[in-house]
Amino acid sequence: MSVFNGHFDVTGACDYLKGIKTGLEEIRLLDYLVYRPLPKAITDLRNKPDVHPDSYEMQIYYKKVFTACREGIQAGAEYYNPMFCFWVILFIFEIPIYDKKGNVQEGFEIGRPIYSVIDRYIFDLIWKGYKLREYIALMGGRGIGKSYIVNSVLAWFYMLEDNQEIIVSATSDPIVEEAWNKVTSTIDFIEAEYPGLAQKQMKMSEKKIVAAEEYTDSKGNKKQRGSLNEIRRITYADNANVTRGRRPHFQHIEEFASFPSHPSKGSLKNCLGQSKGSWKVMGSIKKAFVIMTGTGGSVNNTDAFEVFTNPRANNLLPIGEWGEIETGLFIPAFLKYGGTWEHTGVPDIGTAMKLIVNSRKDLESDPTAYTQELQEFPITLEEVFTIRGTNNFNQDKIAEQIVSIKQAKKAPWKTGRLDYTLDANGNVTGVTFVEVAGGKIIIIEEPTREPDGSIQNNLYVGGVDSIDQGNKDSLVAGSKLACTIKKRFSNNMFSHTSNLYVAFYNERSDDVRWDYENVLKLSIYYHARLNIEYTKINIISFFREKKQFWRLLKRPSIAIGSNVSGVKASELIGTPATVAVIAHQDQKLASYIDDYYYLIMYLPFLEQLRDYSVENRTKFDLVVAAGLAELADEDFMGKPASDSGNATKELTSFGAYRDANGRKRWGIIPVKESAEINTILEEEAQSVDRFQWVESTAINK
Repeated sequence: MSVFNGHFDVTGACDYLKGIKTGLEEIRLLDYLVYRPLPKAITDLRNKPDVHPDSYEMQIYYKKVFTACREGIQAGAEYYNPMFCFWVILFIFEIPIYDKKGNVQEGFEIGRPIYSVIDRYIFDLIWKGYKLREYIALMGGRGIGKSYIVNSVLAWFYMLEDNQEIIVSATSDPIVEEAWNKVTSTIDFIEAEYPGLAQKQMKMSEKKIVAAEEYTDSKGNKKQRGSLNEIRRITYADNANVTRGRRPHFQHIEEFASFPSHPSKGSLKNCLGQSKGSWKVMGSIKKAFVIMTGTGGSVNNTDAFEVFTNPRANNLLPIGEWGEIETGLFIPAFLKYGGTWEHTGVPDIGTAMKLIVNSRKDLESDPTAYTQELQEFPITLEEVFTIRGTNNFNQDKIAEQIVSIKQAKKAPWKTGRLDYTLDANGNVTGVTFVEVAGGKIIIIEEPTREPDGSIQNNLYVGGVDSIDQGNKDSLVAGSKLACTIKKRFSNNMFSHTSNLYVAFYNERSDDVRWDYENVLKLSIYYHARLNIEYTKINIISFFREKKQFWRLLKRPSIAIGSNVSGVKASELIGTPATVAVIAHQDQKLASYIDDYYYLIMYLPFLEQLRDYSVENRTKFDLVVAAGLAELADEDFMGKPASDSGNATKELTSFGAYRDANGRKRWGIIPVKESAEINTILEEEAQSVDRFQWVESTAINK
């Protein structure tokens, strides 16, 4: 399925649904985006006969309802699974009462779910997960009905099965309390409306319900009878082992993204790991069916995203609807936004997207409210999993500049590509910019050149948040490579602009070397030295191979620790992503925003600055790259831009190599004094074709 700006390409959508009977059938969202009313076999059962509760007619009705909710309904070519039948036939819930002014009144009304093809899509996936004993992780914004849907599944277990242990759980008491109240209300409402399905209850405590009654047998022994179903509430808090000794048939984990961060004792990963013993019999047979739900705006940890985007490793039902990777079940806001779907039960995606976009525009001047809006009504996975964390950047100034740029008649940047210029012998002599609509190279200001066409030394610095793999080499759609070029103060500062971010590159190509090539071109174009983050370092290999290693800056002094061993600190390359270094570069960037926010002319960069959080920094590539540029600028203090000249001296080679004993080491690569010492880079070069200079038109359009 394709999604373009939140809109579905519904070409080839099926005219009918295949029956979900075995749990093995393919389920595609596209197949559900077609108007399809409920069959008469279901609508008839939604109308309870107005007869005496004990009448024969009512008993026949209950028998039909019970059969539908146990076996499902086949209507023509379509199959409506048992859990969905329970939802559309029996489920009822409390609806607030509003006056004409929209104020909530005392009391409530009882309502039924409005039929939605998206609800059916969700229930078919839940049924498939149940049949396969693969857990469901359901994530989305507010208003999609997650709590109601899960409560309906819970009620299905409680009211239609026997000897079921059911657990309602979360990381904290307030969340569990709210979920528990919804569960008990759901059961009370349904049993009040359908007394033929009601069960006697023994409330052992406020944390446990048993569907049974006590009686005394002929020998005077007290016993229990009934379905013997139990519902328990459990709070994980910092006790990952809280489910030990339990053997649940169904467990709901509410707001799984609100668990504390790993490696906390009560982290999501720890709790899931410890609970696996309760969910299996003899360590292998899957007994429990588990549904985890989460809401945008409640994300408190990176564990949630890692679990959600790696479903097979966590026994989650894999969903392949959103991009190239499998995920849990994500329902974007435009599928159930407001009342845009209620007329026919089919999402009006176009109208929903317009409403969502307009709502966001109204909040752009308030970064906090804007971010909350994205999280609570997400269009993409990135939005729903944005962590509200530490952001010390001046949001008022960022918002002011965002509004200023959006109000401008023309974007203050150019897009295009960078082409090599060659001499008669095919040698590279420089780089030129070619403006192309939709190009990946972003230019705010062309390089400032001297009368002879040269560029001053130390006038430009760059920051690079690199990647090690392109799209074709990665199983997971990761972050993009980012490069920012900053213009420093010059000796001629009164005649030129200064302290300006002049160029950007933010892309993840199929072949990562294309991205490296563009970074190199930017370095040549602006005569800029680059500070790279020392986490993804394959780019070092590329620059060494090109004999352009000298363009990579040595490690900034702020990032050199006191425990560097085996390597002279002055020869280290790149900046490590330590807590202290990250804090320092964020502080430098915050100071820059305070003083020069009006010089930030690239809207995507401003938006990343607005949404950035330290806890979730890996998602904000341009911010990381700009922070690295700020460190480079700081390290160049005392080195103002000066007369131009060509730097030809290559830095001492630094990286990975194998010593004479074949062991992998890091540091200054020794001068080869014997054939026994080979660098890892040379080993790689022997195994793959060497990457040559290529025509830019082939890779940068």
